[in-house]
Amino acid sequence: MAIVCSQCQHANPDTALNCRRCQGEIAVLCLECGSINPTPCQYCGECGVELPHVVSAPPQPVAIAASPVVASVLAPSPAPEAPPASAPVVPPERRSARRADPAPVDPPLPQVARPMESPPPRPNAGAPPPFASPGTRLQIATAVLVHIGSDERLELPADQPLVYLGKPNEDLPPDIDVSHLPGAEVVSRVHAAIHSSEGNFALEDAGSSNGTFLNGELIKPGTRFRRKLKAGDTIALGKANKMSFRFEIEE
Repeated sequence: MAIVCSQCQHANPDTALNCRRCQGEIAVLCLECGSINPTPCQYCGECGVELPHVVSAPPQPVAIAASPVVASVLAPSPAPEAPPASAPVVPPERRSARRADPAPVDPPLPQVARPMESPPPRPNAGAPPPFASPGTRLQIATAVLVHIGSDERLELPADQPLVYLGKPNEDLPPDIDVSHLPGAEVVSRVHAAIHSSEGNFALEDAGSSNGTFLNGELIKPGTRFRRKLKAGDTIALGKANKMSFRFEIEE
């Protein structure tokens, strides 16, 4: 049954986690049992495990602005300014007497020679600056399919949570085209899908004609039969291992 996007009303396959038109989230993959749940769900409908995308945001404090009337009442009143001090009145005769007396002069201080300061040492041009350390880069896991037979490496897009494997078609073009590889005649147009979430990967059969095999075991089509992938697993598209890949994870 198709999943209709609530934002753009686009009909998507029941295996899609994001809308194919607007890339909005329409479903969430349960990492415990591999089932797909609608985005409003907080817990998995199959196993009851809490879904990874539900995160409760802490309440944000709301700043209440004080009204001008309250601000004026609460504001402290300015302190009264003190009147300027009046200068004392000196009689004329005392003024003349003060002018006649010479002001005392302090004797000159002896000059002391200051020791010469040595200039600061020059920094070593070849030495690294202090606290210079290479920045830490976040390692992102990248999944790669290595074709068994030709060793051709097909890298899965790191920014897509859902990647389809198959051959070119007008309805749902595959993200990874395998039509040029030997044994492509057993591969359906939309053969299989690989889901990724937080460094975890899962394989699903997308309703292929000849089946999808993981380490020689047939995977039934549908989201309920999705299987987790790990490095070194063998993925076969179709019977008789005509189209096989080795699943690798690069960091």
